[in-house]
Amino acid sequence: MGESSLTSDWLARRADLAPCPNCHLRSLCLISAIEPQHLKAVSGHIKVLKPLRRGDVIYRAGAPTRKLFIVHAGAAKTSLNWHGGHEIICDYHLPGDTLGLDGLHTGLHTTTSVALETTHLCELNRESLGQLASGHPVLRERLCQDISRALARSQRHQLEISAKTAEQRLACFLLDLSTRLHARGYSPSAFRLPLGRHEIAKHLGMRTETLSRLLAGLRKKGFLSLEGREVRLLQQDRLRGLAGN
Repeated sequence: MGESSLTSDWLARRADLAPCPNCHLRSLCLISAIEPQHLKAVSGHIKVLKPLRRGDVIYRAGAPTRKLFIVHAGAAKTSLNWHGGHEIICDYHLPGDTLGLDGLHTGLHTTTSVALETTHLCELNRESLGQLASGHPVLRERLCQDISRALARSQRHQLEISAKTAEQRLACFLLDLSTRLHARGYSPSAFRLPLGRHEIAKHLGMRTETLSRLLAGLRKKGFLSLEGREVRLLQQDRLRGLAGN
């Protein structure tokens, strides 16, 4: 996608869910660990769900973990509810990401997952996951890698929240989103934010007013341009310096 192609449905334009062997996300998906010659048979274990709308719940904290969900198009968030109903957004998830890994160790989800916009999911139940992992050891290794990656992201985010300033946390968020989108074939410098300002503020541990002030400051300094949710990173090297990366 060219840098000038900014569109409101940037993550959900692929509504035609292809079988696993032909899927454009195959290199990013959990299923990519399985040998190409076996992917056609694997497709029988994957269920394509109806599109979700923004705000639709994928699963709730405390519910049994019977399935994993792979984001095919769109975006989702995972969150915790703190005392008094205060929401803490743990992470956001893009195409190719797996949802539900948090509940594999106890059999219960520890977070709640909600669609951030029109979102397409592929579903893999735990029984099928066990069968596939038994027949394809590389899938077990990939599953461990995905869990380890999620843990590392969580630890890095905790470090940023505790050790970095609000401005540095915002810079880290923008650079992380840029890197993840680039890995999915999108522009690393011109993109649409998958979360609204209130949600980004919750994810970064700051007030919405603080986030708006910081975005305005970065725009004034020439780090980025911003129109609604459409962002263009103008000076990524300076942004990396600000983030402390």
